[in-house]
Amino acid sequence: MEYGLYNIASATTTVLIPKNGTRGLINSISICNTHASTAATITLFLDDDTNQSYITNGVRLFAGTTMLLDHDLSFDNSVLALKLTNTGGTPLSVIIK
Repeated sequence: MEYGLYNIASATTTVLIPKNGTRGLINSISICNTHASTAATITLFLDDDTNQSYITNGVRLFAGTTMLLDHDLSFDNSVLALKLTNTGGTPLSVIIK
């Protein structure tokens, strides 16, 4: 799959951009709940292996809807990872630009 595109098929925590990876410059993140009827509960956060800084925390994303975060989301990924936790409906489609 193309870098920056993610299809999340289970309710779990997914590392979108790993710590010490090559991509910390982010302009936008789109998260779409493509499930036909079940809402997803989304937490998007930065993690330094000890602490988490939340971009969203427990946002309910109803079936068939998309959340667009379009403010500057850049971070230093030499020390931080970007992770997404979903505790509801799947699949989710995530696009990072």
